[in-house]
Amino acid sequence: ARLENGASILADVSYSAPSQAFSMPTYWEFRFWCEKGMITFSYTDDKVIIYKDGCDSPIIAEKTPCDDDWLCDFIRQIETRERLSTENMLKSCETALKIQAVADKNGK
Repeated sequence: ARLENGASILADVSYSAPSQAFSMPTYWEFRFWCEKGMITFSYTDDKVIIYKDGCDSPIIAEKTPCDDDWLCDFIRQIETRERLSTENMLKSCETALKIQAVADKNGK
């Protein structure tokens, strides 16, 4: 996918995977790139790798654990056909808007 600002994303988030998918290094792999660099990470890796234009070597950042387990919640909702609560929906929207605000501020 290509974003309005020219950045691109490539992601593999398929649920159609071998039974050992959670141990595979490329399971749920993401790559975001633009003219000035690339960020890559995956569900099974503990780090985020940042490649910046002009840097000789990548920056390796350790993932920060989050308080909520969104993946398990998502899978549980699929399995139980449970609908999202209004609270969860609002929290998800708030998080997405915060991420967008940071992207807008740092992208200009």
